[in-house]
Amino acid sequence: MVLLEIKMGQETFYAASAYMEYNDAIENSFKKIERILEFTKGVKLIMAIDSNSRSTTWHDVTTNVRGRILEEFIASNQLHIINEVSPRTTFHSSRGQSNIDITITDSKMLAAIENWEISEEESASDHNLIKFHITIEKDKERITSPPEIRFIIKKQQRSAFSKKLYSTVSKEFQIERSEGQEGIDDELSDG
Repeated sequence: MVLLEIKMGQETFYAASAYMEYNDAIENSFKKIERILEFTKGVKLIMAIDSNSRSTTWHDVTTNVRGRILEEFIASNQLHIINEVSPRTTFHSSRGQSNIDITITDSKMLAAIENWEISEEESASDHNLIKFHITIEKDKERITSPPEIRFIIKKQQRSAFSKKLYSTVSKEFQIERSEGQEGIDDELSDG
């Protein structure tokens, strides 16, 4: 793991690089990342991670168990995945290709990252180069205002997700009977 403090004009942010061992429990890597999150709390952060995890959330063709666990870790720490769709993959070898390298950021840094791409340039590795621009603007409000919390779900799973969300909210707030989002909104606003 490497952590850098970078100053651009009056702005300071941290950039980290991390490797998650493919033959080690992924949760062991989380401890290191949690230390970085604690150390950089309140300051912008971007991380480049060789996760050795696959997930459709970061545009791989499949999601494995490690990928699911990492998705939950990222969401629970309010981090954001910057990876974008690309015709190229982040990793390729004689055994195959996949998107196991991810770029994540905190809410403070999210608006500063632009033009993420997997480069066509040759690298001396079985991993492709990943490029992006960091733009620090004087309009601090744009960078520091937290984005809305979003859920990434497939179209065909939207109905099941909505039912589960309504059920969970109804149970959590002890709402006996409600009809969809409007019913829950009415019940919660009356309380």
